[in-house]
Amino acid sequence: MVGSYTAADGSSHGFLWESGMLTLVDLNDLKLPDYADTLQQATDINDQGQITGRAVDSVSGERPAFLASPIPAHR
Repeated sequence: MVGSYTAADGSSHGFLWESGMLTLVDLNDLKLPDYADTLQQATDINDQGQITGRAVDSVSGERPAFLASPIPAHR
């Protein structure tokens, strides 16, 4: 399940929650370091784990759509 929540500082963040997880995972903790926008709202997830939603550019204030694709964990 994906969605958004309001953080303690009042900002919106997208989240991921899977069955069996004890807490929500902030999508901003999962993004690549070179992606500067804040993932504010996650609106959908498909069977491949791809997540769509809205981000916000902290400089311009623009709200681009995003598509996040999972990267398999390296062992």
